[in-house]
Amino acid sequence: MSSVLPWLWLLSASQQDAAEPTPPSPTPTTTPPPPPQELPSASQVAPTLPPSPVAQPSSHPQQQQPSQPSQTAKISMDLLNT
Repeated sequence: MSSVLPWLWLLSASQQDAAEPTPPSPTPTTTPPPPPQELPSASQVAPTLPPSPVAQPSSHPQQQQPSQPSQTAKISMDLLNT
């Protein structure tokens, strides 16, 4: 799960940049400090996103589709590489 946090942090950072550029346009020096403060907020919202996709594959019967776990592993590897 630790490897998922950085990925989500990137997403939250993108959202910050999209929402903040309007006011801090004249003051670009204020952009660096905010990220560390919003880290805690991002970690609280982060756990909500991953469980959704992970919950779906888990719900499916693994006995009927033994190839599903392999796909899940591939997805995890893709996330790690990214």
